[in-house]
Amino acid sequence: MLRSRFQSLPGAFNSYLVPSDKNEKKGFSLSKSFNEVSPSKRSEAAKFAQLWNEFICSFREEDLISDREMDLLLVPYSSDPSLKVLQWPPFLLASKIPIALDTASQFRSRDADLWKRICADEYMKCVVIECYESFKFVLNALVVGETEKMIIGIIIKEVENNISKSTFLANFRTGPLQNLCKKFLDLPEILRDGDPSKRNNVVIVRVRLP
Repeated sequence: MLRSRFQSLPGAFNSYLVPSDKNEKKGFSLSKSFNEVSPSKRSEAAKFAQLWNEFICSFREEDLISDREMDLLLVPYSSDPSLKVLQWPPFLLASKIPIALDTASQFRSRDADLWKRICADEYMKCVVIECYESFKFVLNALVVGETEKMIIGIIIKEVENNISKSTFLANFRTGPLQNLCKKFLDLPEILRDGDPSKRNNVVIVRVRLP
C-alpha cells in the first residue's frame, strides 16, 4: 500500500502542512523530473524529503524498524548537481535495475522502442537515469590520472552521442551490461578497505578486467 500511494504523499504534505500562496497550484508529485518543475517545486520536494526522513529516523530510534529497513525507506540526497531526477526511496526501486538490464541485454529493436518500454514504468525510468548519472559521478570521483580521465570522457561522450542519435543499440553490445553492473556493485565493498594501497591495487585490477 505504501508503494502504491507514495506518489501522492508529497502533494498531501504540501496541501495540508506547508503554508503557501493561495494562487499557487499544489499537489506536487515526486514522479516529476527536476527539468519539469520550478525551483519552488524543488524546494517543496526537499521539504517533504526532510520531513519524511525525520519520521523514518525516529522509527529507527524507537527501534520500530531495523537499520536495513531505515536505509530502504529514506529518501536519498545527491551531492551531484547534474542528477536531473528526483530520487526515490530504495524500497520503491527494488528489482527495477535488474529488469531494465535484462530487457536491454536482450533487446534487438530500435532505441526508441527500448526507451518506451523502460518509460512505461515510472520507477524504472527514474532509477535508470539516476544510476547512469551516479555511475558517471562515481567514475569522475575515482579516476585521478589525466589520461585516464580523458579516456573515460571519450567513452561517455561516445555513448551519449549514440543515445542522442538513437544508434546506441546498433553500435554497442548490451550483453555485457549485467557483468558491468556486478563489477560496479563490488566497488563500495572495495572502497571500504581501512588499507589505501591495497584498495587502489584492487580497483585498478578490477577496472582493467575485460
